Amino acid sequence: RVRELAKKWRCDNADAKILATHIGINIEIDGNQYCATKKDFFDLQKSPAGFGDTALEAVSDLIKQLGYKPQKLWGHTLRSILEI
Repeated sequence: RVRELAKKWRCDNADAKILATHIGINIEIDGNQYCATKKDFFDLQKSPAGFGDTALEAVSDLIKQLGYKPQKLWGHTLRSILEI
């Protein structure tokens, strides 16, 4: 779904990096993929991390690893899941 919406809205890596800055996520290149982590990242054994071919996919994967599920009403916000 992320890819579908990114294509529809013409989002790119620059947009993903802006989103990451707003919600407190770091994005870096790790090998041949992007890696997204929370600000309190320690290491891959102890901290969640998201990976993807694009920065947007990495952010999406991290959010999925954190267990975020969008809800229509009275749900947790993304910011509260990230604890920022």
